Order: sequence, then C-alpha cells, then structure tokens
Amino acid sequence: MGKIKATNHSYPAIPSTRSQYHATLVAVILLCILAPNTVAAGESTPLIDYTLSASPSPETPLVVDDDLEVKVNGETVFIDDDGYATLDGRASWKGEPITFSALPGDELEIIATNPGGGEIELSALYLHAGDERC
Repeated sequence: MGKIKATNHSYPAIPSTRSQYHATLVAVILLCILAPNTVAAGESTPLIDYTLSASPSPETPLVVDDDLEVKVNGETVFIDDDGYATLDGRASWKGEPITFSALPGDELEIIATNPGGGEIELSALYLHAGDERC
C-alpha cells in the first residue's frame, strides 16, 4: 500500500499596492510509493496514469476559484491561469478532471491561486491511479 502526504496552506488576504486582495492556497501532495515496484532488473518502470477529480468518482469536475497549476517533479503538466473560477461562464477551463502520467515516487504539487481576492474555493481533491483511488 502506498503513502500520500498532503499539506494545505491558506494565506490570509493581503492588500497589494493596487488596493486589491491577494490570497493563495497551496496544496502539496507527495506521491511516495503508490505501488510496489515488481519490474525485473533491467526493465523500466511503466508510467501510471493518474486522474485528479473532486470526488471518489474520477469523472467529478473540480471547483477552483480562480486558477490551478499541477506539477510533477517541478514540471507543469496542467495550468489554468485565466483568472476566472471554474463556475464562472468566462472561464476557459470548466473544472474537467485532470489526467497525467507519473512514476511511483514522483512528487505531485497542486497550486491553487486566487489573485483577485474575495471568496476562495477549492473542491476536495481525489487522486485516482487507473481504476483505483489513492
């Protein structure tokens, strides 16, 4: 059985030089070992397809106010930086579940930001590996 360590930081709204408010919500999940490595010596470990959703169902859309970035080992694999919440009709990303590939032991970083201030919203985050929830 693998381990997942999650931390969630919420920073209070801080006035900027333009009298706007800025708040950042950062969620970090470390994928330590999600599955035992049973590959024989000399063979490469296959990538695992992961899906990030808002419920135990991998089809449930995410709700984010405003923007979201997903990184694997520090490299961006998904970014929504249009400045609109997923439920806002002007948003380019409507919260569809995010699918990416990674190896067991890779680091997953999820960064949600709300540069416009006001309300902050981030749905629950569920990580699915293939047909399983992590």
